[in-house]
Amino acid sequence: MKTIGHKIKLPPLDSERAKEAKVLAFMNNKGGCGKTSTSIAEGVYLARSGKNVLFIDCDSQCNLSQRMGISDDLFQDRRLTECFNLMENEDFLEQQMHLPISIHFKYLYKLQGFDGKHGTIALLPGSQFAEDVAALTIKKLSGSLTLAYEQRQIGKRFKAAIRKFLEYFDYVILDTAPALEGSLLCQLALQASDEIICPVDGLEAALGLQHVIDWLNMQSSPSYGILEKPNLTLALTKYHEDDIEELISMTEGHPIKNAVFSALKDVLGQYVCDNGIREDKSKKNKVYQVYGRINDYEDLCGEIARKISQPRPNFFENWNINSANRLRAKLRIIEAVTLKKKTPVFKDIMYQGKKGKKILELDNVDVGTRH
Repeated sequence: MKTIGHKIKLPPLDSERAKEAKVLAFMNNKGGCGKTSTSIAEGVYLARSGKNVLFIDCDSQCNLSQRMGISDDLFQDRRLTECFNLMENEDFLEQQMHLPISIHFKYLYKLQGFDGKHGTIALLPGSQFAEDVAALTIKKLSGSLTLAYEQRQIGKRFKAAIRKFLEYFDYVILDTAPALEGSLLCQLALQASDEIICPVDGLEAALGLQHVIDWLNMQSSPSYGILEKPNLTLALTKYHEDDIEELISMTEGHPIKNAVFSALKDVLGQYVCDNGIREDKSKKNKVYQVYGRINDYEDLCGEIARKISQPRPNFFENWNINSANRLRAKLRIIEAVTLKKKTPVFKDIMYQGKKGKKILELDNVDVGTRH
């Protein structure tokens, strides 16, 4: 692996660290929920605690790569597409090891109370062509005359590639696109993961969780070569404390005064983080303007790190139709209260001519009583 300017040497993890190494995928079907921000924050937090972290950008928009300083015109031969191109070779696991780029953060400081050296951060940048190249790789592998049948499956080869990186990194973090269905990269990320982190940024994302969970459950089945499902952790992002009395009453006894969080916590318990990322409502149109942003991220990332490092039952062993119905019922109540108090006004557009000029006359249509 290299940086711009000099090379670094990264020895393999010792046996104890290697046993604890994990692959984390940050996933949600909804865009703008804070996947990339949370994945970067978590990776940096882990590095500050002495862990080696490899980010892999599995989103064709390459937001993660750009946020980490790698613009689209840099390192064209060191991107995720090249990982797929190498897969048709028998020794691709060794060949791919030169692809990641070491990322140096000038002001990366250690966590308070941690006396060791901070870990190494590296990145395998994404590409806008990654989906297409992955699909082409499937065709090439299926027609291979030199690879055994088991080795022709791209899911298994991608997982093997990730596991090879775990010989040197404590954590591999996969940032995915906000489009689960139909995304080959999301399918591959899921199949390679030990833990799924799902950021939820409000009622809309929470209402879509049933669909996300169903997709994760279906795609991580034995028919896709997965014998053990990854675990799932939910984190509330970009939230604000409720100011509607009926919603405030739903938050009693919870650390976050937000009704959506309360609903998630009541039904899903330990799989929902007690910490979240607050948003300043007065600045919600400005990107990531949040109250106490640094402290919020540090608290959330610390909690995620603790959850994924401790034994706990698998989420999908506890999720069932009753859980789904309970969560849906609670969220529908929140939705009804929110709409009642904050009813939108729709406008009916009338097109008329006046004194030879064409104008648009807008009539207000009031839908419900405002309080």
